[in-house]
Amino acid sequence: MDFARGTPTFETSMPELIHETWAYMAPEVQEKMMDPMRNPLIDTRADAFSFGAVLVDVTLKDSDELEDKIVEIQNREQDPSLPANLDKMVPQLLEIDPEKRTRLHDLSSFKKYL
Repeated sequence: MDFARGTPTFETSMPELIHETWAYMAPEVQEKMMDPMRNPLIDTRADAFSFGAVLVDVTLKDSDELEDKIVEIQNREQDPSLPANLDKMVPQLLEIDPEKRTRLHDLSSFKKYL
């Protein structure tokens, strides 16, 4: 915060913030951040990806492993290291292709796992 002007400043904190939250961002959001000229469709499916990343993060003992764990989950349909009620839901949330990813309003179909 620039107290002289009363406005927030992000010169030093924004790159660090992005680095710390990168694993929670859907691939299409990461793509947009890497190349602002590209215009991928970003909708609620990006939120579903982030929700899946949060679910994985809360099950990990060391959140430094989050990115590796997400890639590992994306490479299989189920993950035995996740709690039994999440092992079918999380891979659908972390789908790389947004067209195949579960939308947040479709989460009601997962009530049986929770």
